[in-house]
Amino acid sequence: MSSPGTLADMIDNANNLAIAAAPPSERQLRQREQSALLRAAYTKPVTFRPALFWHDDEQVIWPRTVNLIQGQTGVHKSRVAEVFGSAVLAQLAGRPNLSATLGVGFRPVEGEHYRLLYVDTERNLTDQFPFALQQLKTRAGYDLAQHPPGFDFASLVLESRAERFAALTEFLADQRRDFDGHLLVILDVLSDCVADYNDVGASLGLIDLLNVAVNEQDATFLAVIHENPGSTAKARGHLGTEASNKASTVLQVSLVKEQNRPTGLIQLLYLKRRYAAPGLTFFATFDEFSKGLVRADADAPEVQVRARPTGPPRKASATTVLAILPDLLASAPMSAGHLASAVASQLSIGNRTAREYLAELLEPGAGYVNDAQGRRCCLTRSRAQTGLSLLYSLKPA
Repeated sequence: MSSPGTLADMIDNANNLAIAAAPPSERQLRQREQSALLRAAYTKPVTFRPALFWHDDEQVIWPRTVNLIQGQTGVHKSRVAEVFGSAVLAQLAGRPNLSATLGVGFRPVEGEHYRLLYVDTERNLTDQFPFALQQLKTRAGYDLAQHPPGFDFASLVLESRAERFAALTEFLADQRRDFDGHLLVILDVLSDCVADYNDVGASLGLIDLLNVAVNEQDATFLAVIHENPGSTAKARGHLGTEASNKASTVLQVSLVKEQNRPTGLIQLLYLKRRYAAPGLTFFATFDEFSKGLVRADADAPEVQVRARPTGPPRKASATTVLAILPDLLASAPMSAGHLASAVASQLSIGNRTAREYLAELLEPGAGYVNDAQGRRCCLTRSRAQTGLSLLYSLKPA
């Protein structure tokens, strides 16, 4: 008969048995459930949901994402957000083709079951916020006295900054209780939902809240945020940095300047689109009669000058370049020079042009393509383990 061991050994053995017999925690159960869902999903072809919004014929906003509308003070960021909202209400009312609603070209996808939520943090409750809500619904074809179905709103202006995070969480939870469709949340202004937009912990906490809502509540966020003074493309504070990194789409709104003075021309520039190339640009103006934005005259000289490509005509789109990469990079990474030569040969373009197009695809959100295994990938570049060569490869996103 074997010895039972020392008293310490018996205590350790008893503790181990107790730990092994302990029921799994809520976190472990949640992780197991997520693992089971992923295990079932990764054995089947993945079908991506269509874009939630189009800007003319370009996809710009996708469901279950966080998106930013950024710009300096006074460039009509909130009005751009309102036009997105008006387009949704027009769709819900069966009036998707209203020229006033689509004056700047926003078009929501058909067939989605929406609830539009507008959360404001800075306008007063007596005239500013009510007027914004009126503009949003009348642009969609409703009368002042009407209450559009699928539309709700909240103001956090009376909440202290320290309480706005909790108030936003409660509002989203309350909206989800009696609705099983897609929540589209306009959040104006994002940085007002934390006590300090330069505080790392508060910034990450707010971004985590948005990501949880995106995944658990079937929500999409259009968040308005100010840019740093004097900046041309940097959203405010540490929160702006984190939000830009996590955002699927970043739309910059700015006033076009002549001789360093703002004009009446408004530029809408997509700095980032996770599933399409960045750099998409549109122009609008502010209409004094409707107090809203309308598309700028495409034939106006100032629009023609800025809409005209500044470089030589493009010989191959980013999509075309992406499409040939899975075959070229199927077996192994390829050096920068060899890949550029292969791309140049297939597309009948110059080697230097091929290098420029490949460099564009390294930008975050520049484009995605499925590799031979069906994984959604982006182009990456790294240094070889030996020597000074740079190697291109497709990396699962």
